[in-house]
Amino acid sequence: VNETMPISWQATGTIGYVKLNYTANNGLDNYPYSILNATGGTYFNSSDSYDWTIPESAQISEQVKIKVWAVNDPENITDSSTGSLSIRGKLNLTSPNGGEVWQVGTNQTISWIRTGTNLGNISIKYSDNNGTSYNYTIVSSIDSGSPYEYTWTIPDVMAENPSVRFDKMKVKIASVNTPNYTYDESDDPFYIVPKIEITRPDLYNRTFYVDDNESVTWTTEGTLDYVNIYYSSNNGTNWTQIANQYLNNGSYLWQVPNFINGNNKLKVCSYYDPDTPEACDISLNFTIKPKIVLVYPVGGEHLYVEDTCQIQWEPHGTLGTVEIKYSNDSGLSWSTIASNLSGTSYNWTVPDDMGQNNKKIRVSSEIYPEVNATSDLFSIHGIINVTKPEGNQNVVANSTDTPIRWT
Repeated sequence: VNETMPISWQATGTIGYVKLNYTANNGLDNYPYSILNATGGTYFNSSDSYDWTIPESAQISEQVKIKVWAVNDPENITDSSTGSLSIRGKLNLTSPNGGEVWQVGTNQTISWIRTGTNLGNISIKYSDNNGTSYNYTIVSSIDSGSPYEYTWTIPDVMAENPSVRFDKMKVKIASVNTPNYTYDESDDPFYIVPKIEITRPDLYNRTFYVDDNESVTWTTEGTLDYVNIYYSSNNGTNWTQIANQYLNNGSYLWQVPNFINGNNKLKVCSYYDPDTPEACDISLNFTIKPKIVLVYPVGGEHLYVEDTCQIQWEPHGTLGTVEIKYSNDSGLSWSTIASNLSGTSYNWTVPDDMGQNNKKIRVSSEIYPEVNATSDLFSIHGIINVTKPEGNQNVVANSTDTPIRWT
């Protein structure tokens, strides 16, 4: 179709004009299809030749014959091709045509250009060995016409060989009627990779604290046995590997490092191809913050006036100096005990501020005030110290002048 077929004939005697017709089934249909001349008419000279441009609407067949017949005597003055010839359509696969990277489970478009409106249905197959064989059928029969495309849900091609790279894929489209003659295939191979999607960090889990053990989770479409995991503290400009050839079970327990900023990312990649972006997934940005863990008091303690209470805390990450505040009204208001502290403890003289279960201590970073640790409620009690009678002192029975004194 759309190519030129030279037709020639020779008349003996004066027979006038002739017409040209063709058949698509070796003449059993009585040659119903007209061949038009260069001006769109049907008359030709009695002896001539004609370069016929086969039209888009021509019949597609392997059993074509040409017949020439005299307009004045069509029954007696006629001749036809001795043998059969073929009129074939054309197929041009436009996608995938090489270089594409498609993920398992995604919908991708196979598209083509068809030449010949009567080409009929086509089959679509794929190869995983660079076109040496096409053993896998995508669709066995589909109309080759509009919209000239087919939506293919990418299968799990690596199900039986999860450790193999499937980068030698090709697609072939072929006429159902003449698959050996009318077909096209991808010019170059394309690549199918598993689809990895990080599910944590996510929109609701985007703040992590130094030294915490956080679960990094992901899903995979397509069979994949191992992954690599990477971390970036500069928005993905540079990556540090934190796990190599890790079993792809969808979860990794990660100890959060001391990189205090909001430009952190995680990346999970196929172990077999960590360099192809489609074989990886990158998380949303998340924030890493320092953390303070209050060791003492934590709540429930009974402290006594003028005793020394060692307030203790654990810093996690670079949080600078800290300040300590005290509340005697269950946290409604606070007063500063000490500031600009760089250690992990502070000796506090318990004040004369007695109360039952209404005291709190808070340790806060002075660089990051939102980073703090607050105790639960504790109590402060007074102390009664008996000074008279003294220990081991003898007291006279029934006496009325024995002093009892206390502070």
